[in-house]
Amino acid sequence: MGELKLILEHAIKFEEYSAQLYMSAVEKTKVESVKRILKQLAGQELVHKQKLETLDYTTLGAKVIADKIEAIDVKDELMLTPLNEFGSLKEVFTFASKLEVDSRDMYQQLSNSVKEKKAKKLFSWLANEEEKHNTILRETIESLGLGG
Repeated sequence: MGELKLILEHAIKFEEYSAQLYMSAVEKTKVESVKRILKQLAGQELVHKQKLETLDYTTLGAKVIADKIEAIDVKDELMLTPLNEFGSLKEVFTFASKLEVDSRDMYQQLSNSVKEKKAKKLFSWLANEEEKHNTILRETIESLGLGG
């Protein structure tokens, strides 16, 4: 159960960090459509955080597959990157894309690690959401000519 609690706490912090990253990126662009996308992504990350906070890890802890939960790699080091370290919008988007991929992978692993249907469904939904975010980021990078 302790492992699951740590992973869920990490996931909540990851969602908060991602929201802050997107809001800090708003200041790096004058393009209104990009500002709107960043604000939407930030808002969605906060919704993810709220949904994670509804999970009762003590109840859920009895319904995990131990070896699968222990195999989940939590990448805390990504959240150690100061938000003011990014000098350009491209750097923010590239880093954010990595965050989204790592989050997607973690949620897929969590979905495969729990037996409880509600939590499994939530983690699967979160994985899909993070994949959508990654797609939005990549498409925005391309549309702004920041790729390559």
